[in-house]
Amino acid sequence: MKIIWNQIAVKENTVDSSFLNRIVAGTALCCTLAISACSDSDLPQLQRDAIVAAQQRALAAQENSGNTTDSNEETNVAEPIENTAPVEDVPATEEPLELGSAIPAEPAEVQNSINLDGFQLVFNENFDSGEINAEKWNTALRWGADITVNNEEQYYIDTQNTPDFGFNPFRLDTNSIAISAQLTPPELLEAANNQPYVSGVLTTADKFNFSEGIAEIRAKIPAGTGLWPQFWMLPDEFTGLRPQLFVMEARGDNPAEIFHTYKYQDENDAVQSTGVLRTTGEDFSADFHTYAVEWSAGELVFYIDGLEFQRVESDNIASQDMYLILNLAVGGWFPGSPDETTTFPAEFVIDHVRVFQRIP
Repeated sequence: MKIIWNQIAVKENTVDSSFLNRIVAGTALCCTLAISACSDSDLPQLQRDAIVAAQQRALAAQENSGNTTDSNEETNVAEPIENTAPVEDVPATEEPLELGSAIPAEPAEVQNSINLDGFQLVFNENFDSGEINAEKWNTALRWGADITVNNEEQYYIDTQNTPDFGFNPFRLDTNSIAISAQLTPPELLEAANNQPYVSGVLTTADKFNFSEGIAEIRAKIPAGTGLWPQFWMLPDEFTGLRPQLFVMEARGDNPAEIFHTYKYQDENDAVQSTGVLRTTGEDFSADFHTYAVEWSAGELVFYIDGLEFQRVESDNIASQDMYLILNLAVGGWFPGSPDETTTFPAEFVIDHVRVFQRIP
């Protein structure tokens, strides 16, 4: 099996895990007390309450863990995705393993550019109708709004099935759609499963799926600690390799980095992963950028603004049908919880989504 990585982070030094956990627990407690004391802060009371609750949950988790967390993880390996219920196509939870060893590499002098010769457009959404096209999109994940993964802190409002929920996370104009994340209004907390934030998700499950081709999004990501915009795919049928393909993810605390990941489950149902492939550049939240993956037999090539930045070659690249997912998560193991610097509402603005496949 051949693996190629460009621009991957080098393994960092580790420290004693019990010592690190004591520091984290103490820091969480100090942050909680400090935020609680800031009653005259400009930060909204709801956001202070949400931050305090998140810090208290983190502290409780540290105390209950017995300080047994292993800290020898490499920086390019993704954390496991938490599955809180036995739903068929909720992303798997096992600890991901690398497809191969990380190879630090200098950026190529000449980068390949995306080439659409021989491809045809099979899915095109410009969001220019002023409404969400129900023939293309769902406003809920397949496993429903009440199941939360990754320790995330948002509730995805299903506007198609609960149009009178009381908050609409989608803002449409004539040429784009914005997925908006906001503090949960107090009167909606119970309906929002007591999650401190509300947000939105779009998927093409049961409406459009494809196998191999080019999937592309043009979008402007939000900046802010705890914000987690994503463009990714899951299999139409959770069988075979059960792949998960993350075309683009970002952490709002550092909008100058974009992440890409591929996962699958082997014959022993163990999750295998490329780890988090990291592309560092400008502040991607400052403007719109195009993010794409070219998916072919045995290969994934990730592009930003038409230029190749990451490539994975493996015999375990799946060829089964997958569907598209766009979402703005808040909190979770990857970006951490929002803090007093995070501004709400936050928006993940999408200009277009396109899929191309090779002409037969």
